Amino acid sequence: MRFRYNRDFYRLLKDAENRTFKSCDEICAFRNHRLRNFIEWSYNTVAYYRRLFKNSGTHPQDFKSMEDLQRLPILTKAQVRDNLNEFVSHNIPK
Repeated sequence: MRFRYNRDFYRLLKDAENRTFKSCDEICAFRNHRLRNFIEWSYNTVAYYRRLFKNSGTHPQDFKSMEDLQRLPILTKAQVRDNLNEFVSHNIPK
């Protein structure tokens, strides 16, 4: 219970509740901001995605919204199986 309902939980809950009353444009801006952060994090910490971006000639800063995700190829199970170690972020302790 302490682990699940820690101070981060209540902060995240309050943030989510506050977004309930935001406009559609504000929610889209929030979503796009979080998406850009996630793509940047993936590029910086996951070898597979760093290689994927370089091979496709794109950079994380090229992604501004959900529509931009279409630039990336669809990931298959076989690609994950064949490159399993490359999908682990170097920020995750072994």
